[in-house]
Amino acid sequence: MTLEAFGKLFKPAVDKSTVLRWENGKLPVRRVLEIEKVTGIDRRMLAPKMFKGLEAAE
Repeated sequence: MTLEAFGKLFKPAVDKSTVLRWENGKLPVRRVLEIEKVTGIDRRMLAPKMFKGLEAAE
């Protein structure tokens, strides 16, 4: 998936340069939660330092 296509998964859509910043570690907590919702990837996998020690949601 391209950066542009990934950005379009969000409402409102985000620019590919923003997605690139996320890939490079500049990922705000609220975006981690949005990405988790859109992709199904657990927040602890997306940002392990932010969510260290949290139990998995069931």
